[in-house]
Amino acid sequence: MEESMKKAGKLIILGLLAIALFAFFACKAEKPAETAAAPVEAKSKYADQLYVEVSALNSLEYFYDHKEGMRLVGEDLGVKTEYTGPADYDMNAVSAAIEQAVAKGAAGIVVVGWEESLNGAVNSAIEKGVPVITVDADIPTSNRLAFVGTSNFNAGVELGNWVAEKLGGTGKVAMLGMPTLSNIRDRMDGVKSAFAKTKIQIVQIGDSKTDAVGSAQTAAEILLKYPDLNALMGIDSHSGLGIGTALREANKVGKVLATGFDRDNSLLELVEEGVVTATVVQRTALMPYYATLILWQLHNSKVSLTKDDKASNVLNIPGFVDTGVMIVTKDTARSFIR
Repeated sequence: MEESMKKAGKLIILGLLAIALFAFFACKAEKPAETAAAPVEAKSKYADQLYVEVSALNSLEYFYDHKEGMRLVGEDLGVKTEYTGPADYDMNAVSAAIEQAVAKGAAGIVVVGWEESLNGAVNSAIEKGVPVITVDADIPTSNRLAFVGTSNFNAGVELGNWVAEKLGGTGKVAMLGMPTLSNIRDRMDGVKSAFAKTKIQIVQIGDSKTDAVGSAQTAAEILLKYPDLNALMGIDSHSGLGIGTALREANKVGKVLATGFDRDNSLLELVEEGVVTATVVQRTALMPYYATLILWQLHNSKVSLTKDDKASNVLNIPGFVDTGVMIVTKDTARSFIR
C-alpha cells in the first residue's frame, strides 16, 4: 500500500511539472519577439553654434588638414563647422567670406591671416561681437583675439640648424618662398638666425610664386645661376615640389641638399625617393582645432580668471598656441603619406 502511494505521488509531481512546462512554452510562443530599440543620439546642447574657418588657396593639398581639423572639432564639440574661402589668392574674396560668416550668425571665425589687407574684415567682425582667431599665418596688427599655429621663426631656426649640420656649417644656400607673407618672412628670419652662427652664405632668396610650376621656374633659374650651390631650401607648401622638378631637370638630384615645407603627398613621395632630402611637417590640423576650442571656450566654459571676467574686461584665453613642427626624412616619410 505504501509503495503504491509513493508511485502515485511521483506521477502527480511529474504531471504537474509537464503542465507547468507546457504553459511556459505556450506563453513564450505567443509573446511577440522583442527587438532592441535603435539608440537615439542625443542632440548636443551646442548644436546650434556655428564656427567658420576662412582661408584662400583652398585648392592646395596643404589645406586638407585644415578642413579635417574643422570637421573633427565639430564632431568632438557637437557644434556646426564650415570651411570656406576662394580657391585662388584673392584677399577681397577672403574679406567677403568673413563678412558672410558674420551675416550667417557664426559664434566665432577662424581666419588664415594671409596679409594685413584682411584687418578691416577681421576688426569689423569683432566690432559686431563675433570673436576672430587667426591660424597658420598671423596678422597681429588686427584686433584678432589670439593666434594658433607654428611659431614660424622657431620652425625656421629648427630647419636652419638641421641644414647647417648636414652641410657641416659651411656652403652656399638659396631659399625659395613667398616673401610677401608674414609667416614665410618669419621662417626665413629663423633660418638666417640659425646660419648666423655658421659660415653658410645665403646667395639668393627666390619667389616661389603661388604654385609648384612657378616654384620650379624660380628654382631652375637659381640652379643655373649658382652651379656650385650646396642647398636649396623650400620655405612654403609648394616650393619643395618645384625644387624637386628643377633638380631632376638639371640632373642634380643628390648633388644639392633640398628641403621642402609641409606634407603634400607628392612632396613626401619626393622625400621617400631621395629627390628632396627632407620636409618640415607642421601639425596643421591642430591649428583650426585648437582655435575653435578657444572660441568655444569663450561662449561656454566656466573657467575664469576673476570673479567676473566680462565685468573686469578680462579675456581668459591664451594669446598664442605653438603647434610645433617635425623634420621628416626618407626614413619616416612613408608613415606621413595619407
